[in-house]
Amino acid sequence: MLNARSALNTKKIDFREEDGSQIFTLTLTAMADAPLGNRSLLLKNPDGSAGPARFGMLEVIPSGTSGV
Repeated sequence: MLNARSALNTKKIDFREEDGSQIFTLTLTAMADAPLGNRSLLLKNPDGSAGPARFGMLEVIPSGTSGV
């Protein structure tokens, strides 16, 4: 789960390794009061164990828009 203060939540749905890459399938939910704009993501092991950091980026957009 992402920091609750950010009004964003995430849940890992699937994980697989393919051609030397690690692929995560996530469900991301932005609360109705989530501030719009770019957000960084830091994926880590849920138990807090050490592992390499994986960074990503998402953009929170108004409901009903495609962001394109």
